[in-house]
Amino acid sequence: MSKTVTLRLEHPLYQLLVQHAKSEQRSLANLLQLAARYYLEHTTWASDDEMQSILRQPTLMKKIRRGSADAAKRKGRLVG
Repeated sequence: MSKTVTLRLEHPLYQLLVQHAKSEQRSLANLLQLAARYYLEHTTWASDDEMQSILRQPTLMKKIRRGSADAAKRKGRLVG
């Protein structure tokens, strides 16, 4: 089921998005939906193969669990 979202964009970005949508003969809403989906699929999640590779490395999994526990306790500092 579709949901309506209100989005505030700076005018120069809005103009670029509209121009790009027109060049692909898409609506702005469709372009934003495709861009969001592409971003989530390509930057946020590990692929199934990547996840299996991670899960097969016990030392890495131990470090991930320790880091997660430390973060839950607000122990350590954010670097980056």
